[in-house]
Amino acid sequence: MYNIGLSSSIIVGMVFLVAGANKVSSISLQERALALLELLLGVALFSQEWPREIRFAAFVLAFAYLVFATSRTSDYRCSCFGSRLPTSSRTALRWRNALLAIVALIGLVETLSSQSARSFQPFDIVVALAWSAAIMIGPWLLDWASGSSPVI
Repeated sequence: MYNIGLSSSIIVGMVFLVAGANKVSSISLQERALALLELLLGVALFSQEWPREIRFAAFVLAFAYLVFATSRTSDYRCSCFGSRLPTSSRTALRWRNALLAIVALIGLVETLSSQSARSFQPFDIVVALAWSAAIMIGPWLLDWASGSSPVI
């Protein structure tokens, strides 16, 4: 049986790990601190220790990213995944952060309603990795399709 709660942990955890890993060597102290938070949350989401608390923290961070995206000006380009990967337009950033917040919320709700912890199944892992790749790559594809080339 497909376990959406555990899959959501993998999805959000992978996005946080990739974003954090690419920003950890940043010059900015603020970006390095954010990268460390993303890395810690990403690892914690995989560990399945304190699932309610960790998934709540992941939802809060994902929702904060969504609020951040909606407050940017139209010409803003986000380097959410560090300076080594393309930037995203504000529209693409909003879509990615909205989807990330929804996935984090689904995981949180499933955890709060679930009585027993279940283990990862290979299918859960494959589906979750595909979704996390789509969340990360999708905004760049949206930018390319709309004619707004991502900037590295």
